[in-house]
Amino acid sequence: MPYQGETTTCTWTVSLRDASGTVPVSLADLTTTDQLGNTYRLSPVPGKGTPPSVLRPGQRATFEVRTVMKVGEGLLRWAPGGGKTLAEWDFEVEND
Repeated sequence: MPYQGETTTCTWTVSLRDASGTVPVSLADLTTTDQLGNTYRLSPVPGKGTPPSVLRPGQRATFEVRTVMKVGEGLLRWAPGGGKTLAEWDFEVEND
Protein backbone atom coordinates (compact mmCIF):
# COMPACT_ATOMS: atom_id res chain seq x y z
CA MET A 1 0.00 0.00 0.00
CA PRO A 2 1.42 3.44 -0.87
CA TYR A 3 2.40 5.89 1.87
CA GLN A 4 -0.40 8.23 2.94
CA GLY A 5 0.77 11.34 4.76
CA GLU A 6 -0.93 13.09 7.67
CA THR A 7 -1.61 16.20 5.56
CA THR A 8 -2.72 16.94 2.02
CA THR A 9 -3.43 19.94 -0.21
CA CYS A 10 -7.13 20.88 -0.14
CA THR A 11 -8.76 22.98 -2.88
CA TRP A 12 -12.20 24.63 -2.90
CA THR A 13 -14.08 26.33 -5.72
CA VAL A 14 -15.95 29.34 -4.33
CA SER A 15 -18.90 30.75 -6.33
CA LEU A 16 -20.63 33.91 -5.17
CA ARG A 17 -23.85 35.32 -6.67
CA ASP A 18 -27.31 36.70 -5.89
CA ALA A 19 -26.13 39.28 -3.36
CA SER A 20 -28.99 41.44 -2.09
CA GLY A 21 -26.59 44.29 -1.31
CA THR A 22 -22.91 45.15 -1.47
CA VAL A 23 -20.88 42.42 0.27
CA PRO A 24 -17.16 42.82 1.04
CA VAL A 25 -15.06 39.88 -0.16
CA SER A 26 -11.60 39.05 1.15
CA LEU A 27 -9.62 35.83 1.45
CA ALA A 28 -8.98 36.82 5.06
CA ASP A 29 -12.72 36.28 5.64
CA LEU A 30 -12.48 32.60 4.63
CA THR A 31 -10.88 30.21 7.11
CA THR A 32 -10.81 26.48 7.70
CA THR A 33 -10.40 24.57 10.94
CA ASP A 34 -9.67 20.91 11.53
CA GLN A 35 -11.05 18.51 14.15
CA LEU A 36 -8.30 19.58 16.56
CA GLY A 37 -9.23 23.27 16.33
CA ASN A 38 -6.25 24.31 14.19
CA THR A 39 -7.04 27.25 11.89
CA TYR A 40 -5.72 27.35 8.31
CA ARG A 41 -5.49 30.42 6.07
CA LEU A 42 -6.45 30.01 2.43
CA SER A 43 -4.45 31.15 -0.59
CA PRO A 44 -5.70 31.79 -4.13
CA VAL A 45 -4.94 29.12 -6.73
CA PRO A 46 -2.90 30.80 -9.51
CA GLY A 47 -4.84 31.11 -12.75
CA LYS A 48 -8.17 30.12 -11.16
CA GLY A 49 -9.72 33.54 -10.59
CA THR A 50 -9.45 36.05 -7.80
CA PRO A 51 -12.15 37.34 -5.49
CA PRO A 52 -13.46 40.85 -6.15
CA SER A 53 -13.06 43.32 -3.29
CA VAL A 54 -16.87 43.58 -3.14
CA LEU A 55 -19.76 41.63 -4.64
CA ARG A 56 -22.66 43.79 -5.83
CA PRO A 57 -26.22 42.76 -6.73
CA GLY A 58 -26.25 41.01 -10.11
CA GLN A 59 -22.51 40.32 -10.00
CA ARG A 60 -21.03 36.79 -9.99
CA ALA A 61 -17.57 35.67 -8.95
CA THR A 62 -15.89 32.26 -9.02
CA PHE A 63 -12.39 31.52 -7.76
CA GLU A 64 -10.38 28.69 -6.21
CA VAL A 65 -8.57 28.66 -2.88
CA ARG A 66 -6.36 26.08 -1.21
CA THR A 67 -4.33 25.19 1.84
CA VAL A 68 -2.52 22.17 3.28
CA MET A 69 -4.57 20.54 6.05
CA LYS A 70 -4.39 17.59 8.39
CA VAL A 71 -6.41 14.55 7.27
CA GLY A 72 -9.76 14.33 9.07
CA GLU A 73 -12.81 16.51 9.63
CA GLY A 74 -12.86 20.18 8.70
CA LEU A 75 -15.03 23.28 8.62
CA LEU A 76 -14.87 26.15 6.11
CA ARG A 77 -16.24 29.47 7.43
CA TRP A 78 -17.06 32.76 5.72
CA ALA A 79 -17.33 35.94 7.79
CA PRO A 80 -17.54 38.98 5.44
CA GLY A 81 -15.71 42.02 6.74
CA GLY A 82 -14.29 39.98 9.61
CA GLY A 83 -17.63 40.03 11.41
CA LYS A 84 -20.16 37.34 12.22
CA THR A 85 -19.88 34.01 10.39
CA LEU A 86 -22.59 34.02 7.70
CA ALA A 87 -21.96 30.57 6.25
CA GLU A 88 -20.06 27.42 7.10
CA TRP A 89 -19.57 24.08 5.40
CA ASP A 90 -18.26 20.85 6.90
CA PHE A 91 -16.04 18.49 4.92
CA GLU A 92 -13.76 15.48 5.22
CA VAL A 93 -10.07 15.69 4.25
CA GLU A 94 -8.96 12.42 2.64
CA ASN A 95 -5.75 11.45 0.89
CA ASP A 96 -6.65 8.13 -0.67
